Amino acid sequence: MLFCPCQLPTESLFSHSHPMQKTKKSVAKRFKLSSTGKLIRRTPGFRHLLSAKSTKQKRRASRDKLVAPGHAAPLKRCLPFGL
Repeated sequence: MLFCPCQLPTESLFSHSHPMQKTKKSVAKRFKLSSTGKLIRRTPGFRHLLSAKSTKQKRRASRDKLVAPGHAAPLKRCLPFGL
C-alpha cells in the first residue's frame, strides 16, 4: 500500500502520549548535582591571565560553589534524569 506524502500516518509505533524530555546538554556540561540535590558550579574566568590574579583569588576559585536557589530551579528542570 502506497501513501501519498500528504497522507502519511500521523502516529508512529513508538509515539507516547507524553514525550520524554531530553537532557539539556549545555547545562549538563556546566553543572553537577550534589548528593543532597543542590547544583554545583565552577568559578568563571580562570583559564587564562592567571599571573595577574592574586594567590588568594586563585585559591578561592579552585573550590566549587553552590548555585543560588533562585537560579537552580530552572536549571534542574533541564536535567530530568539528574547527572
